[in-house]
Amino acid sequence: IESIPSIKERKPLKLTEGLTHDLRNPPPGCIFQERCPKVMDICRSAKPPLDEIKPDHYVACHLYD
Repeated sequence: IESIPSIKERKPLKLTEGLTHDLRNPPPGCIFQERCPKVMDICRSAKPPLDEIKPDHYVACHLYD
């Protein structure tokens, strides 16, 4: 949500801290594991499933399993 720009106000973009991975050779588990403030042990070993939480709205996160 922080990445959605606003035309009403100008403010610096908030960057997500942490490492990014080579998408050609991703680590096991979740691609956001090094950047997520809510990372869990399962995030480092298992890729989260893509779940539809509302019609046409999807989430891939172990927090929502």
